[in-house]
Amino acid sequence: MLLRIYPENPNPKEIKKVVDCLRNGGLIIYPTDTVYGIGCDVNNKKAMERICRIKGLDIKKHNLAFVCYDLSHIAAFTKQLATSTYKLMKKTLPGPYTFILEANNSIPKLFKNSKKEIGIRIPDNNIPREIVKELGNPIATTSVKDKYMLIEYSTDPGLIYDHFNKVVDIVIEGGYGQGVLYTIVDCTSKRPRINRKEKGYNPTDILEVASILELDEESLEMIKERGEELAFLVRVKKVNFEESCKEYKDDDIDGLKIRISVE
Repeated sequence: MLLRIYPENPNPKEIKKVVDCLRNGGLIIYPTDTVYGIGCDVNNKKAMERICRIKGLDIKKHNLAFVCYDLSHIAAFTKQLATSTYKLMKKTLPGPYTFILEANNSIPKLFKNSKKEIGIRIPDNNIPREIVKELGNPIATTSVKDKYMLIEYSTDPGLIYDHFNKVVDIVIEGGYGQGVLYTIVDCTSKRPRINRKEKGYNPTDILEVASILELDEESLEMIKERGEELAFLVRVKKVNFEESCKEYKDDDIDGLKIRISVE
């Protein structure tokens, strides 16, 4: 089935059709903020095995990524996040990134393997996020693209339908995809590192300085004592509290309203 859904305002009736398909073990192809993805209900092992057969993957060696609605979904599948990792994800998501995180004990049971990592995606596209929200849990996913495929077959929904309609249940026509993949950020060690740089800025770049303004005196004294930790969190070489940069924006640190510039 080729199903038209508009990303600006997804029709709830069409979203329900997709969710019903997923709950019945179906496979869908859907738009993201990069190329189109192929996905299924994360709780359906047979559906995940179907995706792996289509993509030529070994489910015992390859973990599919999870598409989530927001960060509240990930606690069921990952170990507790470091504060710096959480802040980095909160800053960059929704967006064209897959974050590799340490998995908890539920992942080997889902994938029949001993892998200790899981990829988390929160794409900047309303269609997959509304699907996941209605479904009530993440979808297991990978991109439709492989290294031998022309880029049009991962971005043009008409061509995607022609190529995949006999092996999936629904292809969602949600506009043309982007001609690049998502960036992969590995957060399983102390410092995040980029495994693949594609769309989006490099969230692990360490910049020169963060200038923070408008803290009250008590907060300022407390934060000055934690300057190195704060620099690590906002990924800069140093932090100062003087107006030394050209442009500032409103932000917060643990609920404290501030103005900040990072250069």
